[in-house]
Amino acid sequence: MELQKKQIIGSLISINRLEIKNTELRWYLDSPLEESLLYLGNTVTVRGWVLTSDSQIHPHIYLYIKTKLFTYCYPLNENRKDVVEAILKSPDNNHPMLLCGFNYEVSAEEICDDFQIGFEIKGEASIFANIISRTI
Repeated sequence: MELQKKQIIGSLISINRLEIKNTELRWYLDSPLEESLLYLGNTVTVRGWVLTSDSQIHPHIYLYIKTKLFTYCYPLNENRKDVVEAILKSPDNNHPMLLCGFNYEVSAEEICDDFQIGFEIKGEASIFANIISRTI
């Protein structure tokens, strides 16, 4: 019986964070990480956080992912007490910006090419990072 070799097709991720001037947002991308591998057939975790200096705008922030074919907008969906404590210096478990994290699984096939990550606020999207994938 002959064993078939399974070809693994994947990409190595590179992250180009854009310098955005005149923004009230602070953000960080926990995942994907620089130089992480992306394999077709898997999902990619897009996780991080975003804060704004205006607590009135904060509930209107959405994660924005733009691929060659699709654009996605996801609401913030993760409480990040670690971020509120470290960045805002507040140990308050009921802080109005506690829900500042995002954590989504995206199909690798949908983002196998380069894609962009940003934030949409009140219907206006801004790109904050280009995620570049190189086939390996």
